[in-house]
Amino acid sequence: MVLILQSRPVLAPLWIRGSISILLTLLIGYWSAGKSFGYLGAYPVLISELSMCALGVAWVCGGFRPLAGHISAKIAVLVTMIVLLQAVYSIYEMGQPAVEVARGIAPYYYCFFAFVAYNCLISAPRGWLRRLAGSRKLVGALTTGVLAALTVSFAMNTYMPEVLPSMPGADIAVVCYKATDALMPLAVVMVLWSVGKSGTLLGIWALSLSLIGGARSRATLLGLLILFIFAAKLRPRFLALVGVVLLIAAAMLTMDVSISLGYREVSVRQYAANVLGIVSPVDGAQIDYNAYQNREWRRKWWMSILDDSISQPYLLIGRGWGSNLALDYGVVSAYDVSTNALVLRNPHNIFFSTLGRGGWMVAGLWCCLHFSLLMALLPILRASKGRYPEFYLATKVCLTFLAVGLVQGSADVFLESPQNAIPHWIAIGVSWYVIERWNQARRVEQRLEQGLVEPAWSQEEMLGMAR
Repeated sequence: MVLILQSRPVLAPLWIRGSISILLTLLIGYWSAGKSFGYLGAYPVLISELSMCALGVAWVCGGFRPLAGHISAKIAVLVTMIVLLQAVYSIYEMGQPAVEVARGIAPYYYCFFAFVAYNCLISAPRGWLRRLAGSRKLVGALTTGVLAALTVSFAMNTYMPEVLPSMPGADIAVVCYKATDALMPLAVVMVLWSVGKSGTLLGIWALSLSLIGGARSRATLLGLLILFIFAAKLRPRFLALVGVVLLIAAAMLTMDVSISLGYREVSVRQYAANVLGIVSPVDGAQIDYNAYQNREWRRKWWMSILDDSISQPYLLIGRGWGSNLALDYGVVSAYDVSTNALVLRNPHNIFFSTLGRGGWMVAGLWCCLHFSLLMALLPILRASKGRYPEFYLATKVCLTFLAVGLVQGSADVFLESPQNAIPHWIAIGVSWYVIERWNQARRVEQRLEQGLVEPAWSQEEMLGMAR
């Protein structure tokens, strides 16, 4: 008699499963409901802060592992330490309100989510991770849910905003739609679609919502172009889809069709205005002067911050993390601030927002962090293509997500908001995990070539199988 023993699948420890569940809940919540999801809780202790506490407890229970080895992780630690010191200085030396300072530094202490994401992934059994990420049923259900939520949110916020109830204790609808925010989950879906990990119907659904967003926002349109650079493949299916889109555009142009989106419309004319607004703003103003005006007041605001940062100069700190940059630079009045709690505070650009409050040291490190990370992911994307599909897919998702997010953050109040900052930092943590595993695999490959390890063990390691 031959006794066949089947081992049970390796299960991740409870703290890892709990932490990943919290991270996924944050992602799905922010992607589905927008900034409304961030208002869960009692101000100033909201869902993001509560999640940080829960994840911190789970991290302590699971035990600390070495931080990610990539240089961008070390820069993230340095940036956080400097920002926290500047925050203390802003409160005690510059006399700024502690609550406003906390709001200002939030996008930077959210880097905690990057370290938690990395710690969970690097500690989890790889077989369990592969089963989780490779579950078509789970991925399909989550994708369908997010797309449905975005569709309903867009329709309700555009055509029936008065029907939407407000969040308890806040003057904000239960679901919010913003084109730049919506593009981020859509980018993930379209990358999955480009590599055959998502169904055609879901891909077309995501593309349709992205095109609607591109009509509403020039930043979204530019992000969509970046997305196509990373995600598009010259396959018959893709070329057929491009042909259909061009035919629809030609029909809309011929029949002068336009679909109202509230303050903007889906039309060939609007797309032309948005493209010209990016390439040649003066020419774009002939079609959409309102968009040109928006660009000009932002540009003047940015130049004012830049001029001050040079003349002051803002080396160790800027105006402080409790500063309302709109009030300081005359974009809004003191009366506006006193009568409207939701008044503009940030200059629609994460770099100038950082420069204005934290100075050149923090702004420079912020740029170095992202540059070093993107430069590490690009070689992995090239080297893994056709050889290691799991590495290729993970790298492509991270690279696309970060690049599109940085584009959105350069023209909107985007990475200052938790609904975008937290997913952005989670993507950075996942990127650290991909880089670490890739470097491990390369070291094993080199040892194999030198005859220092057994081929079977090396193949298992290269494929990322369970420990």
